[in-house]
Amino acid sequence: MRKLNTSDVFAFTRMVKEIGLKEEIKGIASKATEEEDVNKVGLDMIFTLIEKFSEVNSENALYEFLSRPLEVTKEEVATMDLFDLVEKVMNMADVEKWKTFLKLAIR
Repeated sequence: MRKLNTSDVFAFTRMVKEIGLKEEIKGIASKATEEEDVNKVGLDMIFTLIEKFSEVNSENALYEFLSRPLEVTKEEVATMDLFDLVEKVMNMADVEKWKTFLKLAIR
């Protein structure tokens, strides 16, 4: 497993475009007007992503994306223990750095 890198941002952006999440993400991000809203916006975004990825075509795109930084096949991602997957995602994507990123992006 490795940390997220710049190429992952572009892969994520392509995935967001492919499954039609851009407008939903923009809508959620625009709701935050104060710093304390960032946590709420983050949760809203996570649940929106989960809902969208639960669609059959989107699920495969998520496995494909996660397989890169996790350095496993998309089939291995699909069968990974849920709590193990969440722990790995939290380790590869520094939550505090993402909070900072969201704060900047919301402005």
